[in-house]
Amino acid sequence: MMSEPLSQAALLLAWAALDHAQSNQPLRLEKTISMPDVQGRIDHMFFDAQSRRLFVAALGNNTVEVIDINQGKRVHTISGLHEPQGILYLSAPNRLYVADGDDGTLRIFDGTLYKPWPA
Repeated sequence: MMSEPLSQAALLLAWAALDHAQSNQPLRLEKTISMPDVQGRIDHMFFDAQSRRLFVAALGNNTVEVIDINQGKRVHTISGLHEPQGILYLSAPNRLYVADGDDGTLRIFDGTLYKPWPA
C-alpha cells in the first residue's frame, strides 16, 4: 500500500512534470496537496489545463480524486469504482471517462457534478 506521504510525492511529481512541460525553467516545488485517506497505488492522472484540475486514479483506493490546482486541495472524490485506471477528461462535452480495470468497463461522469452519465 502507498502511504500518504508517498501519495503526496507522486502527485507533486506529476504536477511538476506537467508544469515544467510548459516552460524551460528548472523544476521547483511550489506546493504540496494532501490527499487524506487515499491508500494504495495511484495509477494514471489527467490534467485539464483549462479548468486547472488534476484527475487522479487512486487504484488502490477504488476512487478518482479531483484536485483543484489553483485552490491547492482535493475538491471531490468519486467512489464506487473498482480499480480505476485510465482517465480522460474532455471539456467540450464536459465528460470524465474512467476505465475500470476490475470489469473492463468504461465509466462516464458529468465533469461538473461528477455523477454517472447519463443520469
